[in-house]
Amino acid sequence: MSNLMDSKIKYVRYEKGKPWYRRRYPTTLRGHPQLEGKDYFRKRIKADPNDAQAFIADWNSLNSAYDTFVSALFNVNRNVIEEAQLTKKALDYLRMIDVSAGMFGGKEARFDGEVKDWLLDEHFDEMQRHYWAERESGHDNDPSELVAIQEEAWRLVHMPKDTPTQYKTYSQIFEAYWISQNMSESNKRDRETKRLRYEFVDVIGGDCIVTSDVLKDHLVKYAAFMRKKEIIFKGSIKTLSESTIKKYINVVTQPIIYHNEYVESEAEKIEVKRPKFSKRRQVKNKKRPLDYIDQNKLMTLICGRGDWKELFCLVAIQTGMHPSEAVQLSATSFNFTNIPAVVSLSGEGPIRKTEARQRLVPLVYRTERIKDLVECGHLEVLTSKTTDNISAQLKTMLSSVGKDYTAYSLRHTLRHNFASAAIPVDLQAEIGGWEAKGREMSESQAGYAELGKDTNERIKARAKALKRSLAHLLTPTASNAVSIKSA
Repeated sequence: MSNLMDSKIKYVRYEKGKPWYRRRYPTTLRGHPQLEGKDYFRKRIKADPNDAQAFIADWNSLNSAYDTFVSALFNVNRNVIEEAQLTKKALDYLRMIDVSAGMFGGKEARFDGEVKDWLLDEHFDEMQRHYWAERESGHDNDPSELVAIQEEAWRLVHMPKDTPTQYKTYSQIFEAYWISQNMSESNKRDRETKRLRYEFVDVIGGDCIVTSDVLKDHLVKYAAFMRKKEIIFKGSIKTLSESTIKKYINVVTQPIIYHNEYVESEAEKIEVKRPKFSKRRQVKNKKRPLDYIDQNKLMTLICGRGDWKELFCLVAIQTGMHPSEAVQLSATSFNFTNIPAVVSLSGEGPIRKTEARQRLVPLVYRTERIKDLVECGHLEVLTSKTTDNISAQLKTMLSSVGKDYTAYSLRHTLRHNFASAAIPVDLQAEIGGWEAKGREMSESQAGYAELGKDTNERIKARAKALKRSLAHLLTPTASNAVSIKSA
């Protein structure tokens, strides 16, 4: 065997002509914080495939490293993993024999000995034989897997009916949510979400069974840890803001909220009690807004570009859209048939900074141009990028308008325009997605863009406010109506 590249060797994959040892982690360990969100163990085989002896030695070393690592993870959390798995198997066993958990646990149930004897003889025979063998030998014997399952099932049968039976670990809940939402390691936002969730598991001391009380204590511990955490930002050390910590807690608790929607009984629900935060005002995120002159400079700069940057700026200048909201857009977020046209922001709960960010905003400036850009595929280009990439490219473009402008400056610009036009605070809140006292949003307003027709009287009020605040841009010019074909 002179060259191993021509042979098929277990767990070996070739990428760009280079050999890699690649092996999937066991399903029961999937989501463990030590795996850092990875599904595979992947290491480069450095030996030359032409040197069979060295190659096999390298393969054996990596194979041994994998076995040792996986064994260590199982041993660290063995009781946590095995208890949860055993309960699941016992519940499956009860379903198979058509016996419900808590069958003998209700006050109204009065079963005589004959019923229990029949159930033991019919479905728990292996467990009884194990007990008889122990009595005869005079010492405890290790139960087989079937005996262990029957013992757990027998315990579940005698539990009170309102007792939760199917306990789950954090990693099991997180993994189920990951699969249900079609999340992917190839998506940077999904990877960051997963990293935050397993950082939480690491902070609380490792994976464990989740109950309402356990979660409450762990969220308090996590919040305390995050308050003390220091990060380096633009060369200086700073702590996380409370709004950021709240957002991280939302990321952690979203899978648990999802879990509660699909449990089989109320007793299995896990109550989510978030830690209380102080009501002191946070240090304001000060960004210089674009004044009227710079706004006109920007609109002249993007006019006719015919790309995702033009689309982003045209939408952001009248909605306060942030890159994290932009990547959640789709064609269905826009409704150009409505009068006025509308766009729905901002997608999913765990990604949203606050609930107020979900809003329906009329488009009153260069609407036809926005429609052309969306229909020509520039929205798909925008949403295919990461928020960091969008922010970096926009910052470079905006630097030609003025120093220190960023994508977030456009959100501050929206507020600047509102203040300059004396727009009422409640309308500002509805358009920009800011929280305001006494403000309420109807269910239809918080829905997708096509529901805009149901609340058109409110949308028209917002459109009127936007036209007033954007009067300095709405003056008819040749650049206001650029054909996509000429771009």
